[in-house]
Amino acid sequence: MIYFIVFILIVIGGVILAQAQYKKNTAIANSNKERFNLTLKEKNLPSDQILFTEADFGKNCLSINEKNRKVSFGKIIASEFKFEDYDFSDIVAFEVQVDDKKTGSLSVGGAVVGGILAGGVGAIIGGTTGKGKTKVKTMNLLITVNSISNPLIKFPILRPSVDGKGYDSESITIKNAVKIAEQWTGIFTIILNSK
Repeated sequence: MIYFIVFILIVIGGVILAQAQYKKNTAIANSNKERFNLTLKEKNLPSDQILFTEADFGKNCLSINEKNRKVSFGKIIASEFKFEDYDFSDIVAFEVQVDDKKTGSLSVGGAVVGGILAGGVGAIIGGTTGKGKTKVKTMNLLITVNSISNPLIKFPILRPSVDGKGYDSESITIKNAVKIAEQWTGIFTIILNSK
């Protein structure tokens, strides 16, 4: 009986700690989002489309302002806030990277260079092992910009799994990440074709 009581106390303690950590992480994410939104407002670049990386408590932000034709990137590194914005004309290429595989590079003029971007991100996930469920560890948006000092922006859209082994390709986490990747593929296709 004593073991059962100890087990129950451990479970309750674990739940309480998990809830406290979740609240702390949510507060950090909300604070970072406010910081990004305030910067966008100060620069007169309100978002038409915005993406925060929930995986890292909102430390990465990608924003589109259609009126001013700007793409903005924000990143928090060790409490330091870095923010860059680019004209649509500065976007050179775009692709999605799933683990070490790239879906193909969409470049200026809408050409797909080496890959299956047109087949969608889901195609590369389904094709990683052929049959059955696969594991997916990372998914990133890769944006090439016209900047010698920082030509490639890597934007994470999939949080690392708790066990480090990745997520089943059929999981809701992967389905949501694919949905985000496909939405932003569409946005960057429009940006690249608008030049």
